[in-house]
Amino acid sequence: MFESLLSKLQRALESRDPEALVRAILETAGQLFGSDISSFGRFDRERGQIVFSHFREDLHTHEDRVDANHGIAGFVIQRAEAVVSNDLQNDPRHRAHREAARSRSMLCVPVVQGDEVLGVLQVQTSRSRPGYSQGDLESFRSLARLLAHLWSSTPTVAPSARGESPYLAGDEGSWLEAIRVCDAAAGTESPVCIQGERGTGKESLARRVHVGSPRSEGPFIRVACGRGDLDELAERLFGTAGPGGRVGALEEARGGSLYLDEVDALPMPLQAPLAQVLSERHLVRIGGAQSVPLDFRCIVSSTEPLSASVASGRFREELRTRVQVVTTLVPALRDRASDIAAIARAIVEELSRELGREAPRLESAALRSLQQYGWPGNVRELRSVLATVLARGVSTRLRAIDLPAEIRSGPVRGLGDAPADLKLAQAVEEFRRAWILRALELADGHQTRAAELLGLKQPNLSRLMRLLGIRGRQ
Repeated sequence: MFESLLSKLQRALESRDPEALVRAILETAGQLFGSDISSFGRFDRERGQIVFSHFREDLHTHEDRVDANHGIAGFVIQRAEAVVSNDLQNDPRHRAHREAARSRSMLCVPVVQGDEVLGVLQVQTSRSRPGYSQGDLESFRSLARLLAHLWSSTPTVAPSARGESPYLAGDEGSWLEAIRVCDAAAGTESPVCIQGERGTGKESLARRVHVGSPRSEGPFIRVACGRGDLDELAERLFGTAGPGGRVGALEEARGGSLYLDEVDALPMPLQAPLAQVLSERHLVRIGGAQSVPLDFRCIVSSTEPLSASVASGRFREELRTRVQVVTTLVPALRDRASDIAAIARAIVEELSRELGREAPRLESAALRSLQQYGWPGNVRELRSVLATVLARGVSTRLRAIDLPAEIRSGPVRGLGDAPADLKLAQAVEEFRRAWILRALELADGHQTRAAELLGLKQPNLSRLMRLLGIRGRQ
């Protein structure tokens, strides 16, 4: 296993992609040390912050900023000393964090190049697992030294400034219009609202707006408005004051762009405070009294028109007017079948680079199968399918037979394909069952991920599964 992990790290270095390098290091740390969460925190000296990239098995890598004077990571940064802690909840150096609420043990070591502390590398494990030993700590130091060497040898290009995402491929008319609107708005300070189904590439468009703006050198801070409980989201947005306080996303985005993903899912109690902050451009952290000036460009996405959310009473009009000045609609992948070939090729090339392989050629029969399928999960689902195919290993050609059976067989059967003697209620039930089972398969049985593919809330999916007698895990 160790040799394969080293091979993965070498491929990441050869890619000259800092984000791929960090992801490979974090995946390696997670496997070698049996961690629930592995993290690399880059020390931003200018802002006095640690910029974390977190990774765990059920999440993509994502960023988080914390004050460099607090927590175990801050302790390690300031003293350039490694820490092993097997009782985090009672460790006075520990700063509770939403990603680590259930963590019991932590390894945290400085990433040092010469006399400079570049950041920290850390892993955390849950209460149900054994703690870390001094031997683990010494091995972990070796991985941190490798990271320091590789990181210093890699150009520190911001992820948002790299080549365009495969999500942005294609030239179908409605898609080009969405790009045109975003490009026109990029040079302004106007808030942009990007509307579309999940998985259509809204975040890629948001990053395009940021990269094309005068704020491109600043941070691009993403907040998932539909994830986490009310208190977690409040802290993530507004930050907290006092000892051990945290910097919220509104402050993190200073000089750059704040991207509120699925803003229509933001809980009602947070909408009025956010509207006020966006209006006044000043913030008071939770539990604090001092007003902090803000300076960022706001970009949001929504899965349905915000006007419809306002009409239904689920979204405040005063917040809508603050975040929706320029609006663009991202078409679903099923409505841009002519783009599927270009998107698929771009995805295959990107994934092949990550795997350190030559990109296979997509045969025409495979492309026809991809174009005929309905793609309820849009481009995100297409990428997931192709990643699975490539992970299994293909030759110089990607054939139709390499694709999952349900993709090869064309669109998932809908109501119009039901036999004539099937009652309407039965047809609807069969359709629901087939679609839910398909989403669960794509999500490897995880209901939360399946619900995202289906455009549902997880509790609603669980209710449907009970009604249809479908068993599954959370």
